[in-house]
Amino acid sequence: MISKKRCRIFGITLILFSLMIINSYCVYSDDIETYNTSRPIIQVSYNEYPVTVTDFSLKDSLNGVWYIESITDLEDRTVFNFTVNFLPKNTYTFFVTAEDVDDNVVEANKTFKTEFPGMPLWLRDPLVGIGNTEIYNITVESKYNATCRYGIMNPSACQSYECRFEELSDTFQITSNRTMHRIVNYDSTDIPTLMYVICRLDVATGSVNYSEDVNYGEISFYVGYDINPPTITSITASQNPVKDWNNKKTVLTAITDKESVCNLIERNPQFLPGINSLFNNENRTEYMSYKKNHEINLSYNFIYTTEKFDFNYIVLCYNRAQNWSTQNYTVVVHLNKSITITQITKPVVNTDNIVYEIATNIDTVNCTVKLNDDNATSMTQNNPRNYTKSLNLELGQNDVDVLCWAGDSATANFNILADNTKPSFNIIANSQSCGLEELNFELNGSDKESKIREYYYKVEDSKDLLRNWSRVSGSNIIRYRYDLTEDEKYKITAYAVNRANLSSDPDDIEITASKANSSSCDFTSPKINITVTGNDYKADIKVACEDKGSGCTDSFDYVLVKKNESCIGYQSYSYNQLPISITEEKKFCAVVYDLNKNNASATRVVSLIKAECGNSIIEENERCDKNSFNGVTCRSFGFQGGILQCTNDCSDWNTDNCAFNDSGYCGDGKINNFFNEQCDGNSWGKITRAKGCSMFGFASGTLICNPPSIGKGSRCMFNTSACVAKIPNNLPSCQGNSGGQTTTLDKGEQCELTKPFSLNCTDFDSFSSGELICGSNCVFNIENCASPTPIVAVPEPVCGNSVVESGEKCDGSIANMKKEDFTILLGCDDIECNQCNVQCAEIIKEDTCDNVVKDGDETDLDCGGSCSACVDGKKCISGSDCESDLCQSGICVENSCLNNEKDGDETDLDCGGPCDPCDDGKECIIDDDCASGSCVEGICIESISPPEEEELNPLGLILLIIGIVLVLGGGGYIAYNTYYKKPAKEEPLMMMPEPEFTKQSPENIAIQRKKFEDRKQKNIEERKSLLKGFETDDEDTELKKIDYVDMKKVKESTDKDQKENSKTSKESPKESSKEQESSKESDKKEDAFSKLKGMAKDVKIEHKRGKGSGDNFKKLESLSKTADNISDLSGKSEESIAKIMDDNKPDNEEVSALFENLDRSKILSKDFKQSLSDLIDNGKMKKDNAKKLLFDYLDQGLLTRSEVAKILSELKII
Repeated sequence: MISKKRCRIFGITLILFSLMIINSYCVYSDDIETYNTSRPIIQVSYNEYPVTVTDFSLKDSLNGVWYIESITDLEDRTVFNFTVNFLPKNTYTFFVTAEDVDDNVVEANKTFKTEFPGMPLWLRDPLVGIGNTEIYNITVESKYNATCRYGIMNPSACQSYECRFEELSDTFQITSNRTMHRIVNYDSTDIPTLMYVICRLDVATGSVNYSEDVNYGEISFYVGYDINPPTITSITASQNPVKDWNNKKTVLTAITDKESVCNLIERNPQFLPGINSLFNNENRTEYMSYKKNHEINLSYNFIYTTEKFDFNYIVLCYNRAQNWSTQNYTVVVHLNKSITITQITKPVVNTDNIVYEIATNIDTVNCTVKLNDDNATSMTQNNPRNYTKSLNLELGQNDVDVLCWAGDSATANFNILADNTKPSFNIIANSQSCGLEELNFELNGSDKESKIREYYYKVEDSKDLLRNWSRVSGSNIIRYRYDLTEDEKYKITAYAVNRANLSSDPDDIEITASKANSSSCDFTSPKINITVTGNDYKADIKVACEDKGSGCTDSFDYVLVKKNESCIGYQSYSYNQLPISITEEKKFCAVVYDLNKNNASATRVVSLIKAECGNSIIEENERCDKNSFNGVTCRSFGFQGGILQCTNDCSDWNTDNCAFNDSGYCGDGKINNFFNEQCDGNSWGKITRAKGCSMFGFASGTLICNPPSIGKGSRCMFNTSACVAKIPNNLPSCQGNSGGQTTTLDKGEQCELTKPFSLNCTDFDSFSSGELICGSNCVFNIENCASPTPIVAVPEPVCGNSVVESGEKCDGSIANMKKEDFTILLGCDDIECNQCNVQCAEIIKEDTCDNVVKDGDETDLDCGGSCSACVDGKKCISGSDCESDLCQSGICVENSCLNNEKDGDETDLDCGGPCDPCDDGKECIIDDDCASGSCVEGICIESISPPEEEELNPLGLILLIIGIVLVLGGGGYIAYNTYYKKPAKEEPLMMMPEPEFTKQSPENIAIQRKKFEDRKQKNIEERKSLLKGFETDDEDTELKKIDYVDMKKVKESTDKDQKENSKTSKESPKESSKEQESSKESDKKEDAFSKLKGMAKDVKIEHKRGKGSGDNFKKLESLSKTADNISDLSGKSEESIAKIMDDNKPDNEEVSALFENLDRSKILSKDFKQSLSDLIDNGKMKKDNAKKLLFDYLDQGLLTRSEVAKILSELKII
């Protein structure tokens, strides 16, 4: 292999007659040496033996080649002479190449000038020989009279001027002045050609020796033409603006599209004399001086202020034909002493040993660098604006501080991350393509230190490389589009690159091309739906899975956790085992799966009321609770009195303390022996409160009579638990004899078996004689005490003797018994008397809505479900369970216009909608909601009518007087009823359960409900009538114009109505004052729906075909998507929906039925509105049917008036 040596030439020597040696050593001066001869000898010498010259040439300044006559080896192939026959005056460069024995190559060149005392010649026109037209004149001037010839061939083979002169055949035009030589109408080309001119001194001038150089002159130049001026393509400056206080210089660079010479001229110089100078090393008279890149150095050292200056320049450029063009350029000088430091080193590197580099905006003296906690060290200055320093980084993040100064100083802080670990990487893709149009895969890279910067991947099949390495820097999800061949395997190979420029190990994966309908190509998660049914105390949960791809599995996973807990601990459950029942608040979590292992999850918090016996609230599976009995009393069971109690588990009533006839009961305030009472309330017999404890043998304390709420055997008995014993008894309670000693009473005891007592039967009012015994439980046993008046003993109840006795609710076969004879009806399983006959059971099953028990499908006691509707305050599931038709949070609420709540269709508190119109400032939807008859932007405001003359109207004064009279009369009536009217005689009480009353009487509730329903029905009819007025048979018609409503005429009509209504009110004085005031208020204004009715009559309808009804919704290309949306909303099958859609004239009732049973959230969804819009657009549903559907939702309480108005507006139905 041939290699080049550096500076192997010892020297190149030019010889002029006598040998003159010049040694260059490969480094030559910018000064060009001149030789006064036309026949120089060039000598080349080498410092190595032997050398072979392989190439040489001689060229002039115009790149013309000159002939080398001979080459001579002078000293054993180390020194060579090159002889030239003739060189006219010009600048020349000699090139030589040689090799040594080791095939090392060395190249060298030498530039020189030749000067000889020949005749001087000058090119006068054009300036450098190039014309600006194709045909032009050429003028050459000689110093003496001479004859000149020219040609385009270099006569370099001749060894004398005489020979060269004779070789040129073309002569110049002869002029009277034989020093001026002209070529007229020279026909040039657009490609410059070298022309040679030789002139010979005329004989008339004087006899000369033609062999001498002085008798001849020679000149050469390029000829050609260029008709277009140069174009200055760009002007830039190395520093603009000039900011560096320490370097107030810039280099201006101009680029032209052709060889040119440029001049820089300052316009309106601020600092005289300004500048007008050629660009560096450019001369318009020298052909070779013309070039495309032009530079000029500009210095602003004369500026010593930070003031801003604009230097405006003109760049003027000439081509060789002297055509010119200009362009303006501005250099801004705004000197700045402050230093800005920029980090050149990248912020992320992959090695801990780096050469750290920074740059400054101005020239600086020195810079130092401090790495992490190390000391600061000086940096190497490469130039006044660039510094470097070798640093040993720590792996991870490094902190670098740099300080630079140049008079002033500046600091900067930088961070460098050193990461020498390659990233991890893998490809994620399905083994099947699931389509023959593209390959889908994910490039999954990870790098904790410096993060992933980019990925590279390639794709190939079994035969070819389909895509070579491609760079990915954005999304890592790749969709490679290609026409795939089914069952062909495609290989993906890829790797990741982190920000430290480290590459991961490559990964590859194979994807088999398959069609999209394969079950293994189901990547869509299934749909999950959780439904909850039940009541406030028990919920049944069902889970549904839907998947249109591979289908759902037979089971799902679920877990029940507390409301705020995470879903942990799933268990599998079959759909066939549903529902899952719960009785307390839980969060239900479920996950469903399809057959391709896709899943979907959902959670739902189920809020329930946990039944708690003892909280005085009758809840699920409770008949009573503590003192709450749902209106049931002892009388409900056929007893004449007593105190009903509830069992400890709240599952049933306890009739132990109920009484027959006059036998008495605990709690009647009378001591009787029917229940072996010792006391009853304040009746204590001969026992006194003051001495009660001492009478029982205690020292002091408070004696207590147990209340009726205490269990059987303890109620209405004395309680000594608050009494104080005389001597502390160390023995356990009710142990009276210890070592023959008599003990004292303990708290709660009435006597001790071994302690004498002073009380006897007669101390208790129930008895007149008998023996009082201390029982084994240390309580007096009064079984042997006798009553003062013998009464018939009540036998122990016997179930099956056809007699309802104490503790029984029915018994045996009772002839001629009707269900009205039972005050309470229960299922036989709940009856304490297990021998209840078939007749009783049949009566019980016949009607359970009057049995004072919550059973069957009742939502509350004997109401709701299949029974009559419940009053306000009772429990419910839906509005049909309530008389008010309004069920909120499981409770029937009053849907009244006087309940001080905003509910129902009210637009504000107890006004608007079906209620009385609202005052100014209240919320509204339409004008009819306002007393002023004007609803603007949802607020009632005072109606403004056209100006009219004021006139005195006595109607207002009359109405005011009538109102005052009615108020005074009403007040007097109330005072009469309160203070003077005697109360009516009380009617005997009926033996029936105690009724529960709401805040208002049933009569008032009925009146209000009737009023509500009337107003509601009226609004519905008016609404239908109004909408009908704006419709035509053409479904696509639209409202074009509504004529102006003359408010003056409206007011006149209103005044007339007021007079008539005033007259009517006088004729009906029996109306309540409230009804009169309501009538007056409603008559003062014109109903908004009535106004719209009037306007509808004057509406002009313009028919426009082809306009959709729902511009706010995207129009579908077909109804298949609409059918899917309706199926998702309603749960109906797509086949049944498609059948209706395919009908050219579908039944509108059938179409409307598709949207039955939607809940509120689905009605307000975008899919519902989109479906309506598509049905209307495609002629599958009439607009009036869509309106009717929305108003039905309004009547059902699923939409508010404002929501209906908004949907109608969005669908552009009205």
